[in-house]
Amino acid sequence: MLENLVSTVKETNEKTRLEILLADTQGARGSARIALDSYIEALQKTSDVAQRENATRQAISNAGRLSLSEAKSLWNEMQGEQEWAFLEPYVAFRLAKIHYHSRNFDSAEELLEEIKENYSQSKFAIGAQALLERIKKRFKTSPEMIGVLLPLSGRYNQFGNRAKTAIEMAFENQNEYQLVFKDTQANAKKAALAVEELVMEQHVLGIIGPLFSQESYSAALKAEELSVPIISLSHREGIPEIGPWVFRTALTIKAQATGLAKVAFEKLGMKNFAMLSPRSRYGQSFSNAFWDKVNQNSGEIRGFETYEHNATTFQNPIRRLVGRYFRSARTEYVEGARAIRARKLSPQRTKTEIERLSKKLNPVIDFDAIIIPDSGKNIGLIAPAIVFEDIVLTRDKEDLETIRKTTKQKEIKTVVLMGASTWNSSLTLRSCERYCENAIFVDAYFADRPAPEVQKFVGAFQERLSIQPRLSEAQAFDTAGWLLNVLQQGQPKARDTLRTALLAAEPYSGVSAKMQFTQNGEIQKDLFVLTIKDHTIREWQPQAPASQEGAL
Repeated sequence: MLENLVSTVKETNEKTRLEILLADTQGARGSARIALDSYIEALQKTSDVAQRENATRQAISNAGRLSLSEAKSLWNEMQGEQEWAFLEPYVAFRLAKIHYHSRNFDSAEELLEEIKENYSQSKFAIGAQALLERIKKRFKTSPEMIGVLLPLSGRYNQFGNRAKTAIEMAFENQNEYQLVFKDTQANAKKAALAVEELVMEQHVLGIIGPLFSQESYSAALKAEELSVPIISLSHREGIPEIGPWVFRTALTIKAQATGLAKVAFEKLGMKNFAMLSPRSRYGQSFSNAFWDKVNQNSGEIRGFETYEHNATTFQNPIRRLVGRYFRSARTEYVEGARAIRARKLSPQRTKTEIERLSKKLNPVIDFDAIIIPDSGKNIGLIAPAIVFEDIVLTRDKEDLETIRKTTKQKEIKTVVLMGASTWNSSLTLRSCERYCENAIFVDAYFADRPAPEVQKFVGAFQERLSIQPRLSEAQAFDTAGWLLNVLQQGQPKARDTLRTALLAAEPYSGVSAKMQFTQNGEIQKDLFVLTIKDHTIREWQPQAPASQEGAL
């Protein structure tokens, strides 16, 4: 409509005013290149000072919104065209920035040098010089310098300083490489700034860290932008997907669920599962990942129940899991209740008899294991509640014989409790007592493993900090040790060479699980399978079952 109106107006100033208005509309719709043509055309027609100032200002604004293809095309077309001359430094700087962020650094440098030489009086000359210096700094590398990002102060400083100790232990007894620590305070902005400083000022070859979710994501984005290898210590999903310069060595929730499913299918021969999960991010992520693996292996989830993450009682979700909650769905209950009512007993007697009937309902146990992605503390509350609903967890022969006599059942269906790294804690033993005997769980680290390298690490760490190292410290130690091994073997001098070396590195066996990078920078780990025997966490060892209720 506006285009038609412009074509019908004859008076010059009014026509120019409408052309500028049309250009404003085109720019607002995202058509910056078309808008620029309209502004330049208007500038050729008007001598009105206000209109010229407005058109010039809007043309400059739209030049800053050009796409790569538009900027390249316009830059070639405008050379030698006097009416476009005032826009040349704007378009050149816009195109140089696009090339920079697209990592076409040669083209960016060429344009920036041209701005310095041909438009030295423009406001972009200073910006061009700054960007040129940035390009030179980002490619300057000190091959002996390795950056480390950790929260060394603030709320989470204890975790950062533990990881710092572990990383320093891995790099001791050598003098080829130097660690440069930066304190992130577990803050996303500080983490990104720290990456910038490590690259631009310390010129590090690569970076380890950070630990926590938000800071790790922010640091990975900045490392990807600056093309520096970064090995994240965070289990946040999606970190390696940021780009080819981003790696991760932390054990993820998905990896735990995948590892547990592998144990269930390949080592225990299970097919049917029940799941009891907290309504938390961890519980949901673990449950989804485990369920995916069950489907892939043609297994079946026979029951799935959830509870609030801060729950302290678990009777109802467990009763729903075994068919004792919705009693009206059980034929034996419906028929039994009907028979009781047919006896015409008193109301109180009828109620008592029906309650007795409810308690006699056998649990429906059509699964081999119950998957519980929760903490060791909560397992101590959940396991007794499971046993209370007549789900048999024990494999003790005397206990099984007692249950057989009490229930008058010849065959006893035993069930395995299964979980992940959150169970690998003394807290599980304290809270669970005897109810978690024979439970199966996976982790990437087992401090009581008798391997000499593990015991040496545990002893040295305890000597320094008087506490036992946990998974996060073991992962930090192995990440640093693996990186040092790659550095010493290949002697990479450039960041792209280090990145290639990390991807090609042989599987690394340290104090935690054996690990290797996939081609997208994600870690693959051979997890430890753990169990509880005689109130002690041990490595699980397969045993040939003598019967259905035989030991695992």
